[in-house]
Amino acid sequence: MKKKILIFIAIFPLFPLFSQINLINDGIFEETSLFADKTITVFPENKGEWFPYIAKSESVNITTSADEHQGTVVNIQTNSTPAKYSFVGQRIEWTPVPAIYTLAFSAKTLETNAKPIVNVYLKVKSDNQHEETYFRISPAKDQLDESACQYVKSFRLNNFWEYYVVNFDLSKIIKISSNELSKSHLCDASDDERNDFYIAFSCAEVNTRVRITEVSLSLAKE
Repeated sequence: MKKKILIFIAIFPLFPLFSQINLINDGIFEETSLFADKTITVFPENKGEWFPYIAKSESVNITTSADEHQGTVVNIQTNSTPAKYSFVGQRIEWTPVPAIYTLAFSAKTLETNAKPIVNVYLKVKSDNQHEETYFRISPAKDQLDESACQYVKSFRLNNFWEYYVVNFDLSKIIKISSNELSKSHLCDASDDERNDFYIAFSCAEVNTRVRITEVSLSLAKE
């Protein structure tokens, strides 16, 4: 598969086109079919495809199904065993520019008496088992600490569809080393790191059901 690269071109009229590009492929799951509940810890070779990652068998079910309001959606159903390291994800096919990107999605829970939390993050794909690399969540404009190292955004869901948004800074990465008692380091991101990373949605709470659709990742509007 040919690598797709986003570049800035010094022609002003073309810039709005780049700003509208959604880096997520099939964010509404129309062309995706998932059904997994057994251990799957292998990433797909192809980018731009949704995939399940299940760290422990029978801890979570990841499926696609029809929703009466949203069409096809992805379901994350956790069981009695914590599914902390399991997720549904997609390796990003495009290589973005070093800028602020807005991640947006719609989600709900099927529970009536609970509001489970869904976590979302952007992580660099790497074979280094002693270090994890994430893209930083962009600090709020009124946040004084520009060195903030937040990389996972948590949303508490309701039992009706809502739209969720978070900004990520794809010019900055956070490296977490297991050799330094999980100490984190804020660094500039390289093109290689932007060339192979993935989005992940996870739910660590047990015995709960959530649905997700309308996923997009695009240049943030100023």
